[in-house]
Amino acid sequence: MSLFHFLTLSLLFLVLILLVPLPSEDSIMDNSSDRQNGSTFLYFAYGSNLLKERLQLKNPSATVYCVAKLKDYKLVFGNHKGLASQRWRGGVTTIEHSPGDEVWGVVWRMNMSDLESLDRQENVKMGTYSPVEVNVSASRQDLSCRTYIMNSCVYAPPSPQYLQVRLGAKCEKALPPLVDFAILGTTKSPEFCDLRERDGL
Repeated sequence: MSLFHFLTLSLLFLVLILLVPLPSEDSIMDNSSDRQNGSTFLYFAYGSNLLKERLQLKNPSATVYCVAKLKDYKLVFGNHKGLASQRWRGGVTTIEHSPGDEVWGVVWRMNMSDLESLDRQENVKMGTYSPVEVNVSASRQDLSCRTYIMNSCVYAPPSPQYLQVRLGAKCEKALPPLVDFAILGTTKSPEFCDLRERDGL
């Protein structure tokens, strides 16, 4: 990874922190009520589903809830059983347990009616990814979210097409892309720490 790419991704992360809205107290209360009656769920995205138009294509109810971090995990690139898909032709993201590390992502609020569609997108029935419940830290509270972890992951270089999709999110005002700072080590840079402290993260 060149210095230019490192600085570019670092700047994109700063845009993410500044532009993705934090949840209001009203939205937190509304979400709690909706989740109690089983009408919505929270989904923690860290890969290509950071791109709003990709996620909403088959999951129209998805709305940005907040930025959050998942503690004791790290972001990695790979393929299920080492087999790259014809679409991506290279490694895609997953997360794996790693004490002391953290993965940043975006929490989406979605209707339960989109749950089956989301599972299909993640190839759950084919065994590519498994859904799991994780606790992520947002600025005002900890949240229980659904996310997905790749099964039988074999590490591989990132797919250029996949990275293009993730970086393409920078064109969206509502949801800039989340960079691969867990891999780059940028989570420990002073400017990121200052921003997270400002937002209570």
